[in-house]
Amino acid sequence: MAQDNQDNKGNKPQGNNNKNNGKKKGSDWMMYILYAIIIISLGGVWLGIAPIEERMRAVEKVLDMPETLRAFAVFPYGYPAE
Repeated sequence: MAQDNQDNKGNKPQGNNNKNNGKKKGSDWMMYILYAIIIISLGGVWLGIAPIEERMRAVEKVLDMPETLRAFAVFPYGYPAE
């Protein structure tokens, strides 16, 4: 059965005009990364940097990110200490 894209209050999403749309997708991807590293027995931590502009700009500068992209979070991972 096909479902239209509405929340539980019957509101339709605003598409790309919705400011939270990108944040939601970024959060989803961070969770996928977390699940993936757990599956392969690694450890990691989600370091949220958005919406603090100073932190976002610092990460964007260090990573030499193009102006078309924004830093959302950093996710260092590796082998956990025993």
